[in-house]
Amino acid sequence: MLLISQVFLWFIAAALMISAICLIVHDRRETQLEHLRLRKMRGEAMYREVYAKLLCLRRRGLEVLEISEEAIYFRYFRPDVWEERYDFVQHGFKRLSQSRVHTLALLAETDYEELRDPERYKLRRKISRRANGSKAIRYAFIIRPDYKDILNRLPRQPGRTRETLTLRRYY
Repeated sequence: MLLISQVFLWFIAAALMISAICLIVHDRRETQLEHLRLRKMRGEAMYREVYAKLLCLRRRGLEVLEISEEAIYFRYFRPDVWEERYDFVQHGFKRLSQSRVHTLALLAETDYEELRDPERYKLRRKISRRANGSKAIRYAFIIRPDYKDILNRLPRQPGRTRETLTLRRYY
């Protein structure tokens, strides 16, 4: 009886070790595939256009950046509240698949340093249902209220952009 329980425990331990190794290998492979997708999308013409738009954001106060299958939505709060839409089909590109939407959100976060900072923006994943019952996943970078207040308090001086001013923490 004692021998059977010891063999059973060794069997359980071996099974746990094998499953842990399989999970590690799977995770490493997924990471490699993600890096490959990022590198591939970074070289595409569509991303070069989107990246040019991201560089223009430095001159405006970005409140929300939302990435969906059909477009990217930019909502600004400074100097006035207004919204801009970058439609993929209008610019000669196909709609994005769900994996490409995720890849584009990762690239935007990687290449635009303000989106990476958790004290400035938070990333939200929004899931909605379509009429046919399938899911549509969107990613939204939303400005944090504290950071928005700091930007609103900055003086608007001619010839100086917000990036040349030093941001002090007020909280």
